[in-house]
Parts: sequence; C-alpha cells; structure tokens
Amino acid sequence: MSRVRTGRSLAVFALAAAIGAAVIASPRIVAHLTSPQAVNLGARTQGGPRSPLKLTDVSAQYRLQNRFSGLMLDLPGASAGAGAQVQQRESEVAPGQRWRVQPLGKFGFMMISNVRTGLMLAIPDRSTRDGAPLVQAKANADDTSQQWVMESAGNGEVWIVNRHSGKVLDLPGNDVSRTSGTGVQQWQRQDRAKDQRWIVVRQ
Repeated sequence: MSRVRTGRSLAVFALAAAIGAAVIASPRIVAHLTSPQAVNLGARTQGGPRSPLKLTDVSAQYRLQNRFSGLMLDLPGASAGAGAQVQQRESEVAPGQRWRVQPLGKFGFMMISNVRTGLMLAIPDRSTRDGAPLVQAKANADDTSQQWVMESAGNGEVWIVNRHSGKVLDLPGNDVSRTSGTGVQQWQRQDRAKDQRWIVVRQ
C-alpha cells in the first residue's frame, strides 16, 4: 500500500550554535540533544541535522517505537540475511527488536545494526524514492544510504533521517497502520505525520 502525501520536502536550515541538553521524564527514553551543526544531508542539497540526538555508547542497546502505532522496529525472526525488510511488530523480548549504534563523527550521523544479525539498517540501491523499503545490509561505512541521523521532533520523539536520500523512516499510508508485520519504508518528511516519529528507548 503506497502512501499518498502532500507537503514540503526537508527545508534548508541555518542552524544555531549550542542549545544545551534536554532530558525528558522517563530515564529509559533517550532525549539528550546536543549542539547542532550545519552539514549537507541527502543526495540533493538539503538542510543538515536539526537538533541531532547523538547516541555515542556503542555497547548500549536500543529499541525504536513508532509514535503512531506504538509498535517496535523489528527484524522478522527468520530473516538472517542481507536484503530482509525491516517491519513493525508488537513489543517482545527479542534481539530482533534491539539495535546498536556506531557513531560517525560530530554531526550525529550513525550506522544502526541489529543485535541478532549484526547487519545495518539501509535503503537498498541508494534509492531516493518515496516508498523505498528499509532493509538490513552488510556494513559499508562508505555507503551513505546506511547512515542515519536522529533529529529532534519534540516531546522526546525523533525523525530518523537517511543521510543519502534525506528522507525519514515511515509507515505506509497516512497515520493508518497499526498492523504488526507492516514493512517500514522511507518517505519525505511530513511535520504532522505521527507515523514518521519514533521514540528511542534504551534497554
């Protein structure tokens, strides 16, 4: 099911210097926002990370919960190989729902790997199209379609933005999918879309 959306693409942001740190109430939900810097983002000239959420603890494990559906970013249990599509699923104690980060410098970019398989979140074929699926792939630090930044969306929520395409992790439809097993995709950011927002929960 393809998403039908209207709205603007990522704008170019001239970002200010230090904004300090913000910590929300729950100690498990990550909300430490560090100083933003201007940097090119995406295959086209677009804005750099706005209030990036920098995760620097490479030993930590995180779960990513969709703001609209309440379901978790999940790798299906039988999917061990590269190319398997990532989905949303009910919360469970399983390594397929846990993720590690590999920071890539001061701008907040990171690679995100699944705890069970060790493979990286990626957009296949360096696609910039709306609706391209989120998959796992063998690590390639030079491939910007495997690089992500988490931008503050307010209220302890983030947009998870692909460095190559400049698009965000999204569920098909327009704030409609609460179905377990629905595949995750990328789409141009829509500021009012709840299903493009994620909550980062440290395990």
